[in-house]
Amino acid sequence: MNKIQETALGLAMLKFERAQFEAGLRGPLPVVKDIPVPPKPCAEVKRLHAILQRWGPMDTAEIVLLMRKPASAVRGTIAKAMRIGCIRKIAPHRARQFKYEVAHEQ
Repeated sequence: MNKIQETALGLAMLKFERAQFEAGLRGPLPVVKDIPVPPKPCAEVKRLHAILQRWGPMDTAEIVLLMRKPASAVRGTIAKAMRIGCIRKIAPHRARQFKYEVAHEQ
């Protein structure tokens, strides 16, 4: 089998797999990138949720003190929790200093 035959066979196999997916006989192909995968809450997000649920709305500095983690790690955890939707940002009580609160119960 030469290179041209291998390419033709590969395209035919891909066409078959796409037809199987469209017919609902198989799952999505690995090359499909537009399927949204919601992020799952990790242990740090659950811990942040528990802290905000217990202590109420807090700003980032207060969360850093209670979580005992570096500020950069806490900012990443806050961003992930906001993407998931388990916390939300409240209007600043001072210039550029936002508070965060629990959006819904987990």
